[in-house]
This record gives sequence, C-alpha cells and structure tokens, in this order.
Amino acid sequence: TMLVEPIRAYADTRSGFIDEMVRIIGAAQKDEMSRQKFGGQMRSAIRKFGLIAMRDGMNEVGYDPESFSREELAKFRQWQETQSAYVGGLSSEMFKEGGITENEVRLRASMWASITLESARQLGLLLGKPGQMMEWVLGRTEEHCDDCMRLNGQVHSIQAWTDSGWTPTSGKTECKSFNCDCTLRPTTKPEQGNF
Repeated sequence: TMLVEPIRAYADTRSGFIDEMVRIIGAAQKDEMSRQKFGGQMRSAIRKFGLIAMRDGMNEVGYDPESFSREELAKFRQWQETQSAYVGGLSSEMFKEGGITENEVRLRASMWASITLESARQLGLLLGKPGQMMEWVLGRTEEHCDDCMRLNGQVHSIQAWTDSGWTPTSGKTECKSFNCDCTLRPTTKPEQGNF
C-alpha cells in the first residue's frame, strides 16, 4: 500500500502539467502571446512541475528529503537544460507560418507530459533509490512499437534502465517516445529480461 499515494500524487502532477501546457500552447496557437513570452512560460512550467515530478518519483521509492542536496539540484538543472532545448524546437514550430492546429494542442500537451514530466519522475526514482527494481509496463496506446513490446515485463534496477538508455522517455525506442505512455513501475520482482 506504500506505493499507492505517490503514484496518485504523480497522476495529479501530470494532470496539472497537461492543463498548464494546454493553456500555454493553446494561447500561442491562437496568437495570444509572443514567442518570447511562450518560451518563458513553457520553461517556467517545466521547472515548476519538473521539481514536483522529481519529488513524486523520490517519494514513490520511499525517499523524502526535506530539501534537495547540491548533487540532486545539479542533476535537476541538467535535466532542465535538456528540456529547455526542446522548448526552442516547439517554439520554432508554433510560430512558423501555419504553426499547429487547434486540435493538436492537447496532443502536444500530452506528449510533453509523457516525455518531459515522466523523465523528471524517473530522475527522482534514480536519485531516491538507484537499486529499486522497476518493471516496464505498456501504456494505453492502441499500437506499441517492437521495442516497447520487447521491453514490456522486463525488470531491472532504475540505475540499469537509465544506464542502458532504454527508458520510456529516452527516444531510443522505435516509437521515439512520441505518444508513448509506457512507464517504469516499482516492483518487488527479481531482475528479468535482457534489454
């Protein structure tokens, strides 16, 4: 039962993040904000929700520091810089002629949650308990790529998953992590599978 609350907490974090992304991406899609303001608001939301998601991941494995250590903050900043680069790419796409359609706004918000927010949760898991065994669980998408199918049910420590590069957010899978809502879940199962 220990794992129920933190997973619910992350689901709430994810839901709040998607709402914020819909608001920001939607406003840019309707030309209601400048490119500069869009970039600033995106980065601010990523920082805010990323910190919460990282803590959610830590809590999921029973680690709840009063404050983050220097090393943990440095790792978070690295994560933040990586995500910030993606904001530039989205910004270029949003503000070019044609941009994205209104129908794509929610889809883009979900994609940011699946990759950006989930990677912050995984960082929290890694910092919280590197030896925690994690099982790959298929998401709810209708079709799964061969890599996700192959990794489904495999169990490795969060450190091993991270070191291998095979995580649901790495972009290494055939689906490139787009629209992929596969996840790594804490488990008590022994190691199984071979990346």
